Amino acid sequence: MQSYKKTLILIAVMLAGCQKSLFPGGPRYIREPGGISSGSTDTHVDSAGRTLYITSLCGDEAVLFASGRELVRAPASPDPERHRTRQGHLWTDVIQGKETVVFRDGKEWLRFPGEELFAGFLLVEGSLHTLGQRPGNQGFCYRIDGKEIFSSPSGRIVGSITSREWDAGAFCADSSGVFYTYAIPFVHSGGATTWEYRIMKGPDTVRIIPDDISGTILDLRVYRGKVYMVALRGRRLCLICGADILWYRWLGDTETLLEVGLAPYQGEMGIKGVSTFGRYNYSEAWIQLGGRMLRYHESKNSVTPFVLTKGSVRAFWTRSGDKLTSLELNGRVIPIDYGKYSLHNPLCINSFDDTFVAVLSDTSSTEHLVLTDTLSTQLRFSGIPTSIRIE
Repeated sequence: MQSYKKTLILIAVMLAGCQKSLFPGGPRYIREPGGISSGSTDTHVDSAGRTLYITSLCGDEAVLFASGRELVRAPASPDPERHRTRQGHLWTDVIQGKETVVFRDGKEWLRFPGEELFAGFLLVEGSLHTLGQRPGNQGFCYRIDGKEIFSSPSGRIVGSITSREWDAGAFCADSSGVFYTYAIPFVHSGGATTWEYRIMKGPDTVRIIPDDISGTILDLRVYRGKVYMVALRGRRLCLICGADILWYRWLGDTETLLEVGLAPYQGEMGIKGVSTFGRYNYSEAWIQLGGRMLRYHESKNSVTPFVLTKGSVRAFWTRSGDKLTSLELNGRVIPIDYGKYSLHNPLCINSFDDTFVAVLSDTSSTEHLVLTDTLSTQLRFSGIPTSIRIE
């Protein structure tokens, strides 16, 4: 799915049915999201035995925090897509000369020739899988521990490392293997371009799906052993599994899709998108799961980042500049004064395992507010938050 060019924000749920503090020594519970609580952030692990990790950019360094305490910092590119946290480590990648170099906690892990920007990043049984897009539409390469497994000189990877919905970016992994999809352009004699999509498992092609005159493929994924895709057929937006249309909806007369993609939720596949309506001059963000349409809209041509949690759409509402004035829950606006805090990064809002999470920062980027469904926690560190994860 096309997404905002920022970082990926991911976090895991606390104990099932009981929201626990991310910082057991400090924060208290509150009735509505947005209240500010303070307390010690010296502990690393929550009551479920997991740790909250936050990465940030501070000058020319990436910094990894564990439950509010700095673990490691390392030189990093200013591009937030070039660092992330996995398995409790800070992973960074930089271009040195004509090579891509990957570091773990500031120490070189591997290097390989050529410049690549990762669209997929996945650790499997100690091996690092990467999908690297080369600059200037020069194709991509799939590698395991830096060794080339498959490459295409003209392929375009489907998916992004900044996707909210997909933990490993463009990769999809299950017990049967690691999958990814890429597209190859075909320019026809009349000048029109269509795409041929190839679903891959390692170096092997699993299935080839071409665009045709009846529709255009907008997203394509392997999920739980099945091939799903979003296709636009005329004015019908269709969710397809295999060769079957699971459901579709008609686009409005003046509706234009700004972004659209597959969005799994509690084992069910849905479609998440953003539309504009020229006649009415407003934007609408929506998620459709089967016959259920969950949406919210704004009366301006910009869309606040939004997520699906506990069956409802949740999003911040910004009415003037960057000031946050309320939290919208599936059309119901909850007035909240967040004071000096703002959502500086559009990817600092997410839902993981049905738990709502957001990270706000003050104007000086020295104080930060971590929000969940039932509590909020203040953190103090210099830098711009770029990702969150619990492991």
